[in-house]
Amino acid sequence: MSLNDEDESTNVTPTNDDDIKMANKVKGRKKRVLMGYRLSSILYICTTLRILLSKVSRATTLPFFIIYVATGPLLASGLTYILAGAAENDRLKSDTYKRLNLLTACFGCLGLVTYRKLFNSSKLFLITYLISMINSIKGYGYGVRGWTLREGNSSAYVEDILQGTKNSFQTFFGSITNVKSAGYLLGTTLVKALALSKLIEIVNLTIQGGGAVLSSPLVLSRVYRLSKLALVSGIMFTLKDAADRDRLNGTTFIQLNFLASFFWLSMAGYIIESGAIANDVMVKVIAAVSLFFTGFTASNGVTSIMEKKK
Repeated sequence: MSLNDEDESTNVTPTNDDDIKMANKVKGRKKRVLMGYRLSSILYICTTLRILLSKVSRATTLPFFIIYVATGPLLASGLTYILAGAAENDRLKSDTYKRLNLLTACFGCLGLVTYRKLFNSSKLFLITYLISMINSIKGYGYGVRGWTLREGNSSAYVEDILQGTKNSFQTFFGSITNVKSAGYLLGTTLVKALALSKLIEIVNLTIQGGGAVLSSPLVLSRVYRLSKLALVSGIMFTLKDAADRDRLNGTTFIQLNFLASFFWLSMAGYIIESGAIANDVMVKVIAAVSLFFTGFTASNGVTSIMEKKK
């Protein structure tokens, strides 16, 4: 993966018939992917509203629980909106946007696994997750091989994922360059720990219930939560990488900070509202840390905006 956020040139100079055809292909590919991101963003907003309305109709449902459940599609809407901007400005080759494409593709894939049981086979959820997954995979592909698909060969995807994994380990376990980097590293570690605990819970339920339990709402609800935690983990890690490179003033990272802040606030509110912190020290710690990261990410976003205006 590329380690910078430089623009990707997609201009094909039409000097002969082949070049003209390729230029038209590039134009069409860019237009379709851009429309796919924008449509995905809108559809995720629709699914968010659908979840909110379905939960609000239940008198016993707690407000922050409703918001927390709907956070996943809302985050995905924000990410696909960001990716639309990256596609429009020819930035998909950047390490940042390739990572975001993989995140949204995985979220869409897990959404397809869970929507039948959790969302009553709603066609809205099916269409949303399917379009988002396919478009993000295409966006990642164009990020690796360019809009012309002439850069490298089919093995370039494997090489890119292997190199990206190596770079991610180096970023995660590498030196901490500043206080903000340390904060994002702590946040990433916490979310990864929560995701791991959710994965262990899924494995234990599967072992106890046998293969049939894999399609049960109990397990699929954990898969749904895992997909949301994976998104947040990727967002916090991306911000950690940006902090290491002193790039937090970029528009993408400002937007990611606000998305992360919303997640942390919804989780803190849900924990406090549920009363789970009354008798559990660990839950109290998670709630307190969530409130801290709510302010940490929001303040970094606001600070970056103010610095850009100077």
